[in-house]
Amino acid sequence: VIEQQTITGGETLNRGKQALELENWDEAIECFSACINKQEDLAAAYYLRAILYAKKKAWDWALEDLEQAKIHHHNEEDVENRMNQVRYSRSNYYRIIGAHSEALADLDQIISSNTSVEKGKTYWAWGKALMRQGAWEAALEHIEKAIQYHYAKPPVYEAGGKISLSQAEYDSAVHYFTATITRGGKNP
Repeated sequence: VIEQQTITGGETLNRGKQALELENWDEAIECFSACINKQEDLAAAYYLRAILYAKKKAWDWALEDLEQAKIHHHNEEDVENRMNQVRYSRSNYYRIIGAHSEALADLDQIISSNTSVEKGKTYWAWGKALMRQGAWEAALEHIEKAIQYHYAKPPVYEAGGKISLSQAEYDSAVHYFTATITRGGKNP
């Protein structure tokens, strides 16, 4: 974890950072928890423990620790970006297990945040989730927003073309399919 290299602290925090670097996650969690219990290096300990919880897919715990890191004045932009990464990972998990409303709720939180997260990528993920639900018009709106936020990958345009074609919007379909090809995608 690159950002953990810039975090400084006491002996226990440094032992945790070393364990993290060696991918000994359980030992690192123990060290960061010890810091928290001793009220030492709280912002860093919460932040680094959150990273480990996210790696273990304990997303709720990761988000709780990130909230604590923010309360204890860890770099707010780093915390917000990490929270969005956790929410994005959790939304992918929810999507895989078919919990679409939970996935969409996480994506909505990412979109509504005021961080530098790639909003276009999030709108694309949201659009894909809506397509799976058959919400074609809403999906197309999110595809348009993904493009608006410069997430201009061929699959985004191809999906827009397929939806437009299914709705007999032929001019729009041609536009999307042309954009797919010009951006390196296959001829749909």
